[in-house]
Amino acid sequence: MTEPTIECIIDGKQISCAELEEIKYERAKHVLHEMKSLGAKVVFKGKELSDSEINYLSREQALTLNTAVRSQYTPDEIQKLYKNQIKTAEQMWKEIGRNFVLGKSPVKYSQTYIKATGVNPDLIINGESDNQDVAYETADQKMKRIAAESTKNAFQMNPEHFFIAAGSNGLYGMETFGMYGEPFPQTIQPGDESLVPIERDDEYPVVSTGMPALLDGTPLYTIPFHQYKPLDNGIEMKLAVVMPESTPDEIIWGHQLHLAIEFEESIKMNAAKSDK
Repeated sequence: MTEPTIECIIDGKQISCAELEEIKYERAKHVLHEMKSLGAKVVFKGKELSDSEINYLSREQALTLNTAVRSQYTPDEIQKLYKNQIKTAEQMWKEIGRNFVLGKSPVKYSQTYIKATGVNPDLIINGESDNQDVAYETADQKMKRIAAESTKNAFQMNPEHFFIAAGSNGLYGMETFGMYGEPFPQTIQPGDESLVPIERDDEYPVVSTGMPALLDGTPLYTIPFHQYKPLDNGIEMKLAVVMPESTPDEIIWGHQLHLAIEFEESIKMNAAKSDK
């Protein structure tokens, strides 16, 4: 398999793939500790691990075990396990979004730049479908299809993805947003890019955006605005998320890294498909 080349820039600084792997390793252990504290069985080679033993797992062991433990739970089961933590996270986001008015209230931006070569850009932009009808999909149909395709890869894409699925009106998933606090479920429906207060770069012909909400319908205002520029043998991406000004800076920084990890893994998986 041809290895893709990946360049990542956050806040004007180059972030290497090795650095992203180290962050992924630490977050994988974090999730194992967190799930163990809630009653999940963290078993390695037939033995239930203590918190101390989790700390001694190698990178490969931690990532493999992290995937195995998360994948034991259905969406309903993982939400039941995290029931109290979800309530805390939801309350935090309701406070962040209180009195926020899109287009009027001040905002902050999470921004991650990635350039990759050795990958088919169409796989990154449009997912795995080879159906010619993709060109005629509505935004809602495309979001649901890509969400359904992502279900089987959700655990591999990021150690803090708990599930991704097609919901009734778009995407339905659960993650630790911004590597901050605790995970919570949300939905994302297709959004109108003209409503997002961020500058559009005309050199990037493809844009994806959406409107996230908590499960009770409360708007989150953590609005993705991802711009894509296909290359002959790769892709450039400006991955941005608009958030209320009251969002903690730690979430802004953490989500930049979360997206870098997620898209780095997506590039690697799709590079393998590009070779076929």
